[in-house]
Amino acid sequence: MKLGKYIWQLCVMVALLLLPWQSVAEAHTWTLPSFANHRNVVQWQDTTVPVGSSVHNLIVIGGNAVIDGVVTDNIVVVNGDVTLGEGAYVKDRVFVFGGHMTMHSGAEVGNGIIHLGEDVTTLISIPLAGLLALFMDFVRLVGFVILVVLPALLSRLSGNACESLRRITDAYFVKNIVYGLLWSLVLVGGEVALAMTGIGIPIALLLMALHGIACIVGIVGVAGAIGHHIVTAMVDGALVSRTKMYAYGGFALALVTAIPVVGILVGLVCTLAGFGSVCIVVSRRKK
Repeated sequence: MKLGKYIWQLCVMVALLLLPWQSVAEAHTWTLPSFANHRNVVQWQDTTVPVGSSVHNLIVIGGNAVIDGVVTDNIVVVNGDVTLGEGAYVKDRVFVFGGHMTMHSGAEVGNGIIHLGEDVTTLISIPLAGLLALFMDFVRLVGFVILVVLPALLSRLSGNACESLRRITDAYFVKNIVYGLLWSLVLVGGEVALAMTGIGIPIALLLMALHGIACIVGIVGVAGAIGHHIVTAMVDGALVSRTKMYAYGGFALALVTAIPVVGILVGLVCTLAGFGSVCIVVSRRKK
């Protein structure tokens, strides 16, 4: 695609984000010189393209657009009205966000008109929803990378501790789920009770942090157990290093948890099992 396409699309997104701060009080008008030919025009005021003039892309933010000439690509008007005169010709599309659209007889639009009315709240929600979707995709990507890298990294740094978690997770998986669920309920109940007292909020935050760290560490044990089964099933599994084994398990776990709905349930079960494994390891060491 041409660079110009990206530029005007970026301008539209920025304009939509700035809609609540637009002012329509000023009435200055900018008119394209007669019989002029411009590549891209971006204006923050009323704009007129007279007969005989042409522009490639026209973007008007917080002003009205009157078109009597030719637009060889797109028109985008945010928080303003669009008027297409009798001799107006738009090769591609007309986008109107937050204003009226008037098209006189004889005007031509090549690929249609997109008019989203005057509800600013609805308009601002469009780019925000897009940004939220991008953020959620970014979070999923980061989570996927962490599930793959963290088990391999911790197994490299603290192999014996990871192997203890892996063995307990592999041997008592169902028991670990129950154990993790019970301890999670106890901890969450204690955290809520401490937070409600006000003075116990710092302790509640500390417990929440420790709870989260224990769950993350426990996931490493689950990844190790999964990786162990994968390596065992391989013909040359005996040649696979421990770090690679944990990486395989983390990758498999990341793939499964990426599945909609099912992935959430699998992730919850694995988190409880991993947390239960951590609780068992801690209790055994105390003994």
